[in-house]
Order: sequence, then C-alpha cells, then structure tokens
Amino acid sequence: MPLEDHGGEGSAGSHWESRLMLGDYMVSTDYMDIVISDITIALFEDSGLYKVEYYSGGLFKFGKNKGCSFFNDKCIVKGKPISEEFCVSPRQPMCSQSRTSKGFCTIYEYYTTIPSDYQYFKNPTYGGFSPANYCPIPMYDYSDTDYYPSNCKVGTSTLNWDYGEVIGKDSFCFLSSLLPISSIQNQIYQPICYKVKCNSINRQIIVSVGYYLTVNCPTNGGNITASYDYKGIITCPKYTDICDGEDNEVCNSSFDCLSNEVEADQDSYEYDRKNLAFTSINYVSSDKYIQMNYIFHLGAFILLFLN
Repeated sequence: MPLEDHGGEGSAGSHWESRLMLGDYMVSTDYMDIVISDITIALFEDSGLYKVEYYSGGLFKFGKNKGCSFFNDKCIVKGKPISEEFCVSPRQPMCSQSRTSKGFCTIYEYYTTIPSDYQYFKNPTYGGFSPANYCPIPMYDYSDTDYYPSNCKVGTSTLNWDYGEVIGKDSFCFLSSLLPISSIQNQIYQPICYKVKCNSINRQIIVSVGYYLTVNCPTNGGNITASYDYKGIITCPKYTDICDGEDNEVCNSSFDCLSNEVEADQDSYEYDRKNLAFTSINYVSSDKYIQMNYIFHLGAFILLFLN
C-alpha cells in the first residue's frame, strides 16, 4: 500500500495514501468516515507491538470490490469518475462509502495550477481533495461546534422533523427525497440519516423514516417510490453494503464494532470463531518499552520526592 505523498513532514511518507485508503484512521487528515481497516490492523500486528483481533468483516468500504483499475487508474477518466467513490458534479448529494456520513461532491478552485498528474478538469485550477490526489469526493459541511457534524452516529441533524432524520448508533446515510404529503418543506433529493434494521432471513434493509413510514429495501438495492401518505423516492443500497452480520446482528459503527461478532462477506476473510472473547485491541509492550516506562516513572517519583 503506497504512503501519502502530499503534505508536510507529519503527513507525507508516514500515513496511508488517501487516494486509496480514504476514511481509514491511518490517513493523514480528518475525514467524515472514521474506520479502522483490516489493512491497518495487519500493520499493527506486523509491527510486533500489538496483539490484534480481526473483527470488522468488511467495515472499510472505500474501493471495495472495485478491482485493479481502482488502484491503478486515475479517479476521473475522460471526464467520468471510475467508481461511485468519486464525482464530477459540484454539490451532488452523496453518502460516504461506509454510509456512516452525509456529504456532497466538493470541487475547489485552487489559487495555483494543480500538478498536471492530478488535473481532471479543463480549468487546471479546479480539483478535489488535495490529500487524495485532488480527486473530487464527498465532503461534509463543516461546523464550529461538532467534530463530525454529518456523521449519522454522533453528528447533529439540521433538518426539520418532517424529513424523518434520526442520528444514532443504528443510523446510516441514504439518498432520499421522502416527505409527508402534508409537509410544507422543500422536497430535495439529499443525504439523510435513517435508523435501520437488518432482516437476514429476507436479506432486506428495513428503513425507518421518521415515526410512521417503514421501507423494506430490496436485496440488490434500487430506487423505491414512497407510499403511505409520503411523497418522493429513497435510493436503497445493496443489503451487503450495510448488513454484514447474521441473525440480524451487524457491525454498524466504527465506535462499537470491536465488541460485535461479525460474519464476513464471501469476498472477505472468514471470521475466526475460535477467539470470541474480546472487547478491544490489546497493546503488548516490548521489553524495551517496559524498561523505558519503569525508568520514566522512577524519575518522576524522585523529582516529586525532592520537591
């Protein structure tokens, strides 16, 4: 996996390349997705300093199942994005790849010309997120009061109650224009956080829109027209985009999935059912670290005693 080639000393060469690992904890900058990928877990293990459990079952979605072209090609080819991770229409409503956050296609006009390798538009000063090789990606609207304002798990909702948005641990991002027929709100196709359940028997995502409407998404996703006194459509993802678990259990949060038992997709690793008793990643100190830690505390004790 290439390392970051943008930014200063604290970024370039010491983090994953954001163009390929956007949303992972080990990229060089904050992003609206916050996920520990299997690749990062493997890095921790290979360092020899950590004992780990592989737990996520495919929680990290960026570039998943996109093949070698996602890795080798530019993000925009002949004016078109190579996958849904990227975009070319400013303010296009989008969800993050893990569907944990709401966003919009963001294209900036930079003060200087973008390096030629990363120019995707006729205007050489137009580009996307610079750490991700200037690829246009969904970004959230920043807030002065919330660190992750658009996150469906821990963010804040700015929508009127008519839109049916719910922020919480069981919520995910959907593209939707659903509104009650009686609503006077503007009907806009936009990213909205809805509370969901996973029906593993029928392989359906069950979406709760507000308090009154329930939508059963088809297994392969698609657009659904509203019913029961609602107007608009909702775009459903595939069942496996959100529901990776069995018996209606799903690792649906980057904050608490360490304590969840997850069954991997067919294209992921097989879950190791021999090691179920874990709640966190355990740090295993090396002998050198233990010795340094002892010397540090001994020195602190002596200074405190002398004072």
